[in-house]
Amino acid sequence: MLRQEEPIKFRSEVYNIILTLRSNPCSWFDFDLSGSYSAMSMKTTPGGETSRLPSAGVFLRSSIIPCRNLEIWVRPEFTGRQTTDAGFRRDFFLDAGCRTRIGLVELELQARNLTDRRNLSYSAFSAIDTYTYSFRLRPLELMLSAKINF
Repeated sequence: MLRQEEPIKFRSEVYNIILTLRSNPCSWFDFDLSGSYSAMSMKTTPGGETSRLPSAGVFLRSSIIPCRNLEIWVRPEFTGRQTTDAGFRRDFFLDAGCRTRIGLVELELQARNLTDRRNLSYSAFSAIDTYTYSFRLRPLELMLSAKINF
């Protein structure tokens, strides 16, 4: 790679770790809790500039069954990522829903993107490059479905 007509070398390392805990402590409650951490480290020579771009996330899926034919669930998601040496980007998303059965009919109400975020975009800067990410997200969505079991 050339920078200002001088040859430079760069080395990139990526580290990922994901931990998941699944539990059903009682008959009416269960949850999955996941956490992830990843780090990308880049070093250039000569000059020895080093950039680290870590990111972390926490994801929860929990269900509560308060009575025999009713399930209520929630799925929050929190992520954070470093975009510059001193800058961080934090994001929060939330989905929820409930499900019930009445005779042969199963009804489900789902609410997705309760925070109503329409896009996710950010830039991350390293010693070598600038990374720009942009994603269009679905708006707040409510969906009611019915299923007949026979």
